[in-house]
Amino acid sequence: MSAITVMPPFPIFNDTNGAPLQSGYVYVGVAGMNAEANPIPVFWDSALTIPAAQPLRTSGGYVSRNGSPAQVYADAVDFSLLVKNKGKALVWSSLFVSGIGANASGVSYTPAGEGAVPTTVEAQLRQTIYVSDFGAPTDGTDATSHINAAILAAYKAKTIALETDTIYGVVVKCSAGKDYKILGKILIPSGVTLDLNGSRFIGASGTAGSDAYSAIGQHMFETAYWDGATLVSNAAAVNETTWQVNGGGVVNGVVQNVNCPFNLINFQVSCSLDNLRIYNSSCIGRLKNSFYARYGASNPITARNVATAAGQWAVLLHGAAAHELEFDIRIIGASIGYEVTATNSFSVEVGGSFEEGYASGSIGIRNNGAYCQGWKVHAYVEGVRKGITTINGGAFFASDFSPAYFSSTEYAVQAGESGFRKCTFDCVSVPDEGAGTRNLLDFSAANNEVLVRVDSKSGSTAGGVTQFPTNVLLSEQSQALGTSIWRENGVLSNSLGMAQPALAQKNKLNSMPFEGANIVTLANQIPFCSAPVVAATSATLDTLLTFDTSNALVFNFQISDFNGTYNIHGTAFGTTVYRNDAAAPTVTISNNAGNVRVTFGSIDTNGGASFVARGMIRHF
Repeated sequence: MSAITVMPPFPIFNDTNGAPLQSGYVYVGVAGMNAEANPIPVFWDSALTIPAAQPLRTSGGYVSRNGSPAQVYADAVDFSLLVKNKGKALVWSSLFVSGIGANASGVSYTPAGEGAVPTTVEAQLRQTIYVSDFGAPTDGTDATSHINAAILAAYKAKTIALETDTIYGVVVKCSAGKDYKILGKILIPSGVTLDLNGSRFIGASGTAGSDAYSAIGQHMFETAYWDGATLVSNAAAVNETTWQVNGGGVVNGVVQNVNCPFNLINFQVSCSLDNLRIYNSSCIGRLKNSFYARYGASNPITARNVATAAGQWAVLLHGAAAHELEFDIRIIGASIGYEVTATNSFSVEVGGSFEEGYASGSIGIRNNGAYCQGWKVHAYVEGVRKGITTINGGAFFASDFSPAYFSSTEYAVQAGESGFRKCTFDCVSVPDEGAGTRNLLDFSAANNEVLVRVDSKSGSTAGGVTQFPTNVLLSEQSQALGTSIWRENGVLSNSLGMAQPALAQKNKLNSMPFEGANIVTLANQIPFCSAPVVAATSATLDTLLTFDTSNALVFNFQISDFNGTYNIHGTAFGTTVYRNDAAAPTVTISNNAGNVRVTFGSIDTNGGASFVARGMIRHF
């Protein structure tokens, strides 16, 4: 014998304290409208022959008819419902309730666990809605209207308190691994996440990768708002600054063959795109007036063969502002990765990568006239002409590009006037490939103010000696920090200071740590260099950083050979070098045409052992 659970035959209403609603008022009205102000006819019988007066009254939580619990019927599939207690205080309200015979909306349900609040079985079941229930085809015919119908039902199934739109998560789910043809626009409202569930959404254009993006052209997904009767796209200009979408998104699938998959306006709090692959599109998406949203937060987005036309961007930040956005997108083969035209943008984090730039003018990030504050960029940039650049007065302020990886770029960074202010570049990898201006960090335009830190061990020569990129151009307000000298196949290469000696005088090459073995045995006019040396007896180093009456050097050397270690400390100002350490044997400090010269005699390498110099020079 099977056991059957006995359930209450009538819907139960609870007061705000969770107790059965006593002497309450229940109003049934037109769907989408206030039920008290817009009532519909309701009846005590399913034949709709015995009218019931509104408001309906409750006793012990049940709708009461002549003192007994009763069921109520209406000639409507959807209706609104409003419940008040005996003091006429609002208990619960929904603009949309579906009534299909005796359905789960009438079954009260309180989840297990402390603090759980009463709901209905239908509300629990409707947290996921399937597009297959709305007849979405997978046979190559257009599925747009079917998927929009499922999204509309999900939106209407949300809890709507006090008739205001709230974030409430309802998932619309596709069939796993299917293909859906999309010839129209899918509307994404607040509180609804479309889970592609591993399926593909295929647009109408097979060559969208070479099409020019159009703001009014074919988009697959657009944000939407409720106008009181249906969902309406936010793309209409009148709605671009007023209707917010909160808690919406698209996740887990493939999008291809469409001009612009995502045209997202006011895509804001708790919204996300995640775990998506995008192919054959003019761009990934246009984001206008976006706040507090995440793109690839848990699983990165991959975009291939998008924005391949010259000057075409993969992601556009546009509009009045963009705040607190996170991106983890792998962009492959685009002309421009990110184009920023939002008037102001704050606290934007960009990860992922930009690879295999398609056009000759390819760019990772281009700031086109926008003010960007508090950005953090830690992306890998490879195979594009410019990693990051600013044009038309665009500026990054108080932003951190750490760690930044650049490879096979003509310009890792190229700044316009005032393009980077109070910014830090921790370039973990900026390999110099010996091709003229290749991999140039160019901050030479006026009013740039940056600190550039470059790893001294950014590569190896054929002889195994570490090397350092030569091509760094700084403005008068900028600084570079890092080891700056190396040898390549026996030929001394340039240092930052030697490449631009005037900048050392003007306090641009501000702070230089260095360390290495095998000092050469001749004056090289450099802070440090490295080459094989056998049984050397002396070495001479010049700081190269010039000092005079307008500035000073502070130096701290540590020198080691087979006999021991010596520390040399001091300052240089005017025409005098001051030494404040105990004199190390065979080490002399002097002024050589405005450079600190350190001469080491009687070096003992024990027949080939290293002679090591390390320390810091700081220019004021």
